[in-house]
Amino acid sequence: MMAAEGRTARRFRARRVRGGEAFHVGVAEMRLRRIHKASVVALATLAEHKDPSAGQHILRVSRLTDEIARALQHSGPYTAQVTDAFRERLRVAAMLHDVGKITIPDSILQKPGRFTPDERAVMERHSSNGRAILERTARLSEDGGYLALGAEVAGCHHEKFDGSGYPAGLKGRDIPLSARIVAVADVFDALTHRRVYKDAWSVGAALDYIHERAGRDFDPDVVAAFDTALTARAAVTIIRWDDGMSVGVEDLDNDHRVLIDLINQLAAADARHDRIILEAVFDELLDYTVFHFEKEEGYMARAGYPALDGHRKLHAALTAEVVAIRRRLLRTDQDTLGDDVLAFLSRWLQDHILCSDAGYRPYLNGNMTTE
Repeated sequence: MMAAEGRTARRFRARRVRGGEAFHVGVAEMRLRRIHKASVVALATLAEHKDPSAGQHILRVSRLTDEIARALQHSGPYTAQVTDAFRERLRVAAMLHDVGKITIPDSILQKPGRFTPDERAVMERHSSNGRAILERTARLSEDGGYLALGAEVAGCHHEKFDGSGYPAGLKGRDIPLSARIVAVADVFDALTHRRVYKDAWSVGAALDYIHERAGRDFDPDVVAAFDTALTARAAVTIIRWDDGMSVGVEDLDNDHRVLIDLINQLAAADARHDRIILEAVFDELLDYTVFHFEKEEGYMARAGYPALDGHRKLHAALTAEVVAIRRRLLRTDQDTLGDDVLAFLSRWLQDHILCSDAGYRPYLNGNMTTE
């Protein structure tokens, strides 16, 4: 009897050790993936260093790319091609799609109006230049990995499904699937966010644009997967914007809408137990929170808001709490945040906008700018 109990105990300890090793290997892999991601974000942001929102664009494109790939993995003609390994590499490679812009003069990158034909020709070189940079870098690694895929994306994401794109005029499935996916994610994000040369489009207008150009600019199967991805994003709503939240400055109101949308997307990823998307949305939430707080404090300073120091402390407290939540998430392999965390984020954001931000509203005026 004692011998049997001893064997049982040894088997239990062995399973526990193996399980522990598996957990630590999994955590180590996640940490390495996050290091790669952080390094790529830094590299990609350098390419658009004059744009303070470049980091958010890179993160958003990466996440939407993966959401589209996830939909293609489960339905459509590319299920065999879109594996977990492909998605893992593409999430990182997508962030490098515009790395070639580092070779383009700021006078062109930052031009607020239309390009001349000569300027457009220079701008279009960023695709070939980006591919060359990443191919050279990929040769230094053992198998190229996400750098080789990044070169493919950088070089081909401006190709069009009907063959009218650049730099090589590739057509249809001659365009790598990676680039066809990133093309949709990149255009949608560019349309729905403000750029130096344009205001943000509404989501509805951007969707119409994407749909109208399915089969011309974009692979129709990728567009269908894109629709599936957006439907999944909107599956859960725990906080809604209403006009009573307005602080009277559209720039700040738009930031608040973005933060509300990110919390809703966190809830949707949490409900699906989707660890990858959960982590990606949280990265965006943290990055955008810091970006918004700095901008908001700039508005308050220019308006002479007397309670600015107190408001800064509120911002610092929330940022610290968001960082702590993210740290707890990254230290585990859990695939949910939990209702308490989502409730906290939802409640804090609503209370902050409706109460704390209402304090500075009388000091602002519609003529203020972000300069």
